[in-house]
Amino acid sequence: GKYAEALPFARRAVEIQPNDPAALGNLSITLFSLDEIAEARQYIEKALEIEPTNQINRAIYSHFVG
Repeated sequence: GKYAEALPFARRAVEIQPNDPAALGNLSITLFSLDEIAEARQYIEKALEIEPTNQINRAIYSHFVG
């Protein structure tokens, strides 16, 4: 599907900008959609450490905590 196609691009974006909350959030949601939950959570937690007030990433994180 589209998420599988997007995954290498999302990973590359994080390689290029490892501290960019948007790139980390995009990678997280892509992994989450591919059922790679543990890895996805690591990236969204890193994104929120960098920018705790980012509302989009907070919404993504809510999928992990119910």
